[in-house]
Amino acid sequence: MKYPSKTYCKECKETTEHRPKMDAVKNGNLVCNECDTQNPFRFPSESPERWSIVKIKNNETFYKVFGSWAGGYLDGDSWRMNSGIVRVEEDVENYYFYGFSGSCYKCHKRGYGVATSYSQSVLDGMIEKAKEREVGMEILDDREDWTKLEIN
Repeated sequence: MKYPSKTYCKECKETTEHRPKMDAVKNGNLVCNECDTQNPFRFPSESPERWSIVKIKNNETFYKVFGSWAGGYLDGDSWRMNSGIVRVEEDVENYYFYGFSGSCYKCHKRGYGVATSYSQSVLDGMIEKAKEREVGMEILDDREDWTKLEIN
């Protein structure tokens, strides 16, 4: 996904069309997604209990992580959706989904799905709202290798 405004990246010292974001690992400097791809020190900012990949199709097609957690006695169920997947990495047990905003979702390979009926109802509501706005939105089925997700 390209963004219309050009911004100066403090890492590569170039003006870039890639959306910059704050990167705490690089002392709060604005860096482009291209430079962040080469950053070996990115730490996960979210680790959902359960997660799903949502495909959104408007003028372009892009993918987002919908993460959910089951609450306990003192706190309720919760969910978060990332800004959009720009790359995927994996290790033996987890996938690491990097977002446009610089977030990294660490998702256990056996954790695909939603945590509770509440989070499922939130996701269903988003899909209905998208239909009203004539935007395609769907939950993808689990797959063996998310690193092969076709990201623009």
